[in-house]
Amino acid sequence: MTNISGLVGSLKANNKSDVAIVQTCLKLIKTSAGSPFLSGSIDGSFGKNTKAAIVAFQDKYTGDANVGAGIMGAGGATIKKMASLLPIGKKDLRALPGQSRVYIAGSPNALAQSKLKISTTALTPSFKLSINAVIQSMYDKHKVVLGLAVKGGRRTFAQQAALSSAVTKAGPGESNHQWGNGADLGFVGLQWFKGNGALVTDDTWLENLRKTQYSHYIKFWDVRDAVATKPPNNLFTIRTLELIHLQAYSNSNYSASRSLAAHLTNVGDWTWSAIPGGPNRYACNLGGANNVVVDCGSAKKIFQGNASITAKEIETAGWIRPTSLASAAAELLDDIDVKPSPIGMFGAAAPTPPPASASLPITAADIAAVKLALQANFTEAEARWKEWKPVK
Repeated sequence: MTNISGLVGSLKANNKSDVAIVQTCLKLIKTSAGSPFLSGSIDGSFGKNTKAAIVAFQDKYTGDANVGAGIMGAGGATIKKMASLLPIGKKDLRALPGQSRVYIAGSPNALAQSKLKISTTALTPSFKLSINAVIQSMYDKHKVVLGLAVKGGRRTFAQQAALSSAVTKAGPGESNHQWGNGADLGFVGLQWFKGNGALVTDDTWLENLRKTQYSHYIKFWDVRDAVATKPPNNLFTIRTLELIHLQAYSNSNYSASRSLAAHLTNVGDWTWSAIPGGPNRYACNLGGANNVVVDCGSAKKIFQGNASITAKEIETAGWIRPTSLASAAAELLDDIDVKPSPIGMFGAAAPTPPPASASLPITAADIAAVKLALQANFTEAEARWKEWKPVK
């Protein structure tokens, strides 16, 4: 229910949020003539227009001890009467501490639906608990409902790869979203008032508020982050990149690229390492006998089956042809009649020739096979996303 925290009136505390709530009430409640009690704007500043509106309201409706003085207090007769006269759906007015942007308190049903959505989203169990704790804390403290943005939960590698560079610099496997440890947590149906009393229903990102008054827009995100990042929730933001994102790990304490490389190594048969940059690149030993890693390109290119790999790099890694390709190479050796002599010098047995897979230069088919195998490594890493661990 609408209330204020302290005294509003001449020479009183006049906390900006209290004054703004009172002004909003006086904008929404009409006089006998059908016009708002307050003719001025909602700005959180106590002045003659606000005082005159309070006096007029008290004269008409209340037996407040301060009738005629334009003074009202928390839980007093005036604010109680104002609250009772507010229109249906606008009974519970709120403002962030020290701020003049008044909004309507979110409903318990909206809160429950938001938390249910998190509970049924593919996130790690511990991160689900943390996100729902943030949602509950924000509601308990400010009666604001937070919720998951569209596509703001776990993203597949394909969904991450489809995002433009204008949206994110992270490739598939490089975002906390792939591992169920990142979420885009914005605002659910926040309704706020303009200075003239008009009501605005905003989107998840508060774009309407951003365009109306940037400082108020930033304050809502500041308050969300204060709830999310402090104990007991202890989540992390990446505000220099995007306001809406929350994650379980601090970017200063782990490396997205090294974590992906480690995960690829742990779930597959090949060894991977990260080459930090913009974008990050990844090196792999291709399961070769030489135990040498070669640059295979960015995560996006590898995942899409277009790794930046050359014949020379495949040879350097000592890649071993799969049986099907080795058989084709042996047939080609037969076709060109390249056969080792069975008898060596002085009648000794000739050394065993190298296998056909090592006897031919790397072909276009080989390069294509390596690209598919690299892509398959990423596919396996995604399938086993729950096994991912952060690496510093």
